[in-house]
Amino acid sequence: MGITYKDAGVDIKKIKQSQATIGRLIASTHKLQKKIQIRSGFGHYAGIVEISGGKLLATHTDGVGTKVIISQMMKKYDTVGIDCVAMNVNDIICTGAVPISFVDYIAANRTEHEIFKKIVQGLVRGAKKAQ
Repeated sequence: MGITYKDAGVDIKKIKQSQATIGRLIASTHKLQKKIQIRSGFGHYAGIVEISGGKLLATHTDGVGTKVIISQMMKKYDTVGIDCVAMNVNDIICTGAVPISFVDYIAANRTEHEIFKKIVQGLVRGAKKAQ
């Protein structure tokens, strides 16, 4: 048998407790919305809200996680952008929605023009592949 989450130090019970707490906190803001209805909230692949005209809008944010460490070791950054788009698109389309926009965010402790350029080139390639 392969490695389990428990073997890797992941405590599923604690994660579920944290998710329940986070879900309650987030849900407390839903009543603040006057013009939209929450259709699918925390814990799903994407947040889905009903906007005017009965249309639904799905939103999602995901990062690449520890894949950044691999890209740094390989000094290859364009694939990080592609992967970032792919992870977000996958989580949107599994709800039945069509991805129509993407918001990017690069956290860095210094400006690295060439690295940023490669990441954004990857974001662009990922977006074009997702069309």
